[in-house]
Amino acid sequence: MMDRGIEILYTHLHKRNGVKKMKVLPNRKARAISFMKISSITILVVALLAATPVGAYYRTIVADGDPSDWAGIPPIVIDEDEAGIAQDVDISACYVANDDDNVYFRVDVFGSISEDSGNTYIIYLDTGKPGGFSVDGIEADYRVKLFSYPDCQLWVWTGTDWQFIEQCQKSGKSGNVWEVEIALSDISSSPPPATLRVVFETGIYESVEYVSEDFAPDEGYVTYWLNLFPVGGTLVPANNLSSFLPLMAIGIAAFLVVGIAIAMRKRTLSH
Repeated sequence: MMDRGIEILYTHLHKRNGVKKMKVLPNRKARAISFMKISSITILVVALLAATPVGAYYRTIVADGDPSDWAGIPPIVIDEDEAGIAQDVDISACYVANDDDNVYFRVDVFGSISEDSGNTYIIYLDTGKPGGFSVDGIEADYRVKLFSYPDCQLWVWTGTDWQFIEQCQKSGKSGNVWEVEIALSDISSSPPPATLRVVFETGIYESVEYVSEDFAPDEGYVTYWLNLFPVGGTLVPANNLSSFLPLMAIGIAAFLVVGIAIAMRKRTLSH
């Protein structure tokens, strides 16, 4: 019995060993149903991609060590309490936010942000410039270094070594929280890059090497989309930062769907 949705559009008769054969093609209704299924799946996938958070939050943070400014902003990376790493340099979570002028970082540890000599907290930043310092999959061209609080510094990679730029414009700690503010103009030209690739590192520097070292994430890096499109100056959901990206994806998908629909309709009518 012939399946529903299939009809014989034409019969191609020929003889081969005395046997007649027929060629069948899907009818217009079947093609329409198939097209609708493909369109629905395509639109659903694009919608899901557009709603995926990308790590971007617009908010002005006061870098004083008080974490209340970060309410509602989830960490960009969460790290486990790791055996063998001193609690004061054992990262528990890291956060990133920005406004029009600055990017803000927050590092939480399981112990406390220590003023002990040698306790070091570093944030590596890859702004997309070629030839950066290689660390955990990024080519860092800047680093923020807190070495024995409150000595917070911004450095640039020259291609062969790290060169000091300036003291951090704002940095603060309280308990297990360290916050720092970096001017976007200090790490990029105008306009700033769309993304920052970030690696967080902590450790205790003794003699000529780091001991009790920790990285967040443990492998690789995290990507932060610089959110330059505030909505009322408040927290913007991650996917709203790159409004243009999901909208572009939806536009391209819609264009493809319409193009496929026209092509299939022409093909159907030609038969």
